[in-house]
Amino acid sequence: MSLEEMAMRGEIVSEPATSGEIERHLASLQRRLEDAARVENHPETRLVQAYQAIFTCGWIALRVEGWRAVRRPGQHVTVIQSIADTLGLEGDAVDSLLALSRQRHRDLYEARPVSVSETEEAVSEAWELSERLHDWLEARE
Repeated sequence: MSLEEMAMRGEIVSEPATSGEIERHLASLQRRLEDAARVENHPETRLVQAYQAIFTCGWIALRVEGWRAVRRPGQHVTVIQSIADTLGLEGDAVDSLLALSRQRHRDLYEARPVSVSETEEAVSEAWELSERLHDWLEARE
């Protein structure tokens, strides 16, 4: 779904980023990636941090484009779906990120155990998306 369609559905609103906002989110992204990569952390902690890094990548891209997700249930799904339009991620890759979102939800709300392999996959996806975001930001300069 395009950003324009999301706006028409009331899922995002036009709102320019404030001074220093993108830099603060980039710093947060880096901290989350570092926490996700830290093998001393529990797999559940690492998975949540990897997911938050992915969400932050989507949030940054939306904000750079001059949009903000409306704060309401489903906001995380909106931000993840927006990555297809902002960063040009293919449908299967977005589906994988949405599956990670559901996995995070189950971990948080159902206390479902997280495997090390699931965690490693999430951490890898977070780093890859972060690299894509940084390349996208550089190309916009």
